[in-house]
Amino acid sequence: MTQTELNGAAIIEVLNRHGVEYVVIGAFAAQLYNAPIPVTTDIDFTPARTPDNIVRLDSALTELGSIDIHVDAQTLMEGP
Repeated sequence: MTQTELNGAAIIEVLNRHGVEYVVIGAFAAQLYNAPIPVTTDIDFTPARTPDNIVRLDSALTELGSIDIHVDAQTLMEGP
């Protein structure tokens, strides 16, 4: 997937295909509920922090190219 192909809908498709458990937050989520806000194609989400889910998230991020950096499962588990 190229950077120009990365948008909220494409990211959701990859997360779902990898079986990642997550919640969509922010403007993209608001748009899903028809909130009167400007259209956005980026997406904010928060994943479940179980070890198995983090491994699935790592695979999904690898497929997506992880936006200029690679975040491995260990880093995701330690998180803020």
